[in-house]
Amino acid sequence: MDSKRHISPSRALALWAALCPCLFVLACGPGEEPLSGVAEPPAKTTETAPVTERSAGAKLRFKNLTHDFGKVDDTDELKHDFEFKNEGSETLQIFEVKPSCGCTTTGLKKMVYEPGEEGAIELLFHPKGYGSQTKTITIKSNSKGSERITLYIKSQVTPFVQFEPR
Repeated sequence: MDSKRHISPSRALALWAALCPCLFVLACGPGEEPLSGVAEPPAKTTETAPVTERSAGAKLRFKNLTHDFGKVDDTDELKHDFEFKNEGSETLQIFEVKPSCGCTTTGLKKMVYEPGEEGAIELLFHPKGYGSQTKTITIKSNSKGSERITLYIKSQVTPFVQFEPR
């Protein structure tokens, strides 16, 4: 028998998924640099394909996948609603709404949406640090073909007090 230990690809993926949230939480700690390793959002911020007929199954569709707060102070409390609609023919169930960092909180009035029903994910962002920042919110649902959707918020954070040299 081989003395090397083998980890299956599915086990390795599960371990990676369990460790990723820890990395994001560490990025928002006090006095730390903002997270710079988050992938940039796609250039297209809206889904442009109009849906003329309801597709089979549940279909979660957001008006915008990205929101840019622009220049903000690190003392600001920023709010935004990511509006969505169930454009499918079956009931949409949202299983999880997970921000990438502790500086972002989300709210959702309910987790089940009937065909044609609209809703919004309420976002509250407390910027920390300084410089350009991109944060993500991951949505898991039973939406056919897009069970996991990532929303992006961007900002250019200015510290309330600055010291020279840093």
